[in-house]
Amino acid sequence: MRCVKLDNWSEMAPPYDDYEFFMNFEEYPFEDFESGFSQVNAWWLAEASVLAYSDAQKVEEVLKKVGFDKFEHIETKTVDCFVVCNGSIALVVFRGSELRPQPGEGGFKKVIADWSTNLNFKLVEWETGGRVHSGFKRALDEMWPKLIHALTPYKNNYIWFTGHSLGAALATLAAQRIGCASGCYCFGSPRVGDEDFRNIFNVKNYCRIVHNTDVVHYLPFFDDYHHVGHVQHITKGGMDHEDSDQEKLDAKGIKAALSFNDNPVPQCIYDHVPTHYSTFFWNVINNQLI
Repeated sequence: MRCVKLDNWSEMAPPYDDYEFFMNFEEYPFEDFESGFSQVNAWWLAEASVLAYSDAQKVEEVLKKVGFDKFEHIETKTVDCFVVCNGSIALVVFRGSELRPQPGEGGFKKVIADWSTNLNFKLVEWETGGRVHSGFKRALDEMWPKLIHALTPYKNNYIWFTGHSLGAALATLAAQRIGCASGCYCFGSPRVGDEDFRNIFNVKNYCRIVHNTDVVHYLPFFDDYHHVGHVQHITKGGMDHEDSDQEKLDAKGIKAALSFNDNPVPQCIYDHVPTHYSTFFWNVINNQLI
């Protein structure tokens, strides 16, 4: 079974220079036409979401090695997004919140901008109904013209969206806005909007994947916020396929989330590490975990 060493904070916080991306990818090609939940596609998109934390040069090198020969990096003050295509599918991969500055990519200003986006909790009107997180919407608005331009050559391709953490929130809003997404898998996503937004949300083949007690799943804590779409919950026993979505922890859950369990940080933070998602699905598709 594939495991990732996470003994200290430096090993937990992305990027992951020593991580082997898309291991044995030739044996598990992306399932372009899959309209339901696909563990293979979840693995591909989780790997891409982890890779997105790397610098743009490495992202391009790795994705070209696995067949995505078309590559564009979209960068604004608050967003990094990668648009790639292999001739059949186009992937839109959003980078999550940065904890360490990338060389040549804005340094600590980018880290501060990410967290300013995360903490802008006010709900604002969404164009087709409901209200959404103002920080997420503003970040998406800033990069939207560039994204539309980058996707124009691929309007006849299957277009998939993905991301982890902040990247998951942006992928959710982008997939809803564009209206033609073939799928959107989000890992460790916060809640992005209110109940009205949840009711109008209509992205097909959308799935949120939550690892154990991942704390970001419960953010923002305010009652006005709600999750959208279908959830797949990774637990210690495997995957819970029931469409249930506990948006608040009970007393027992809070105790478990705040326990350390020999980890360097509380369990709820440890569970948010993006490589947990990618290694889980790699083990599943390699029949090393049920």
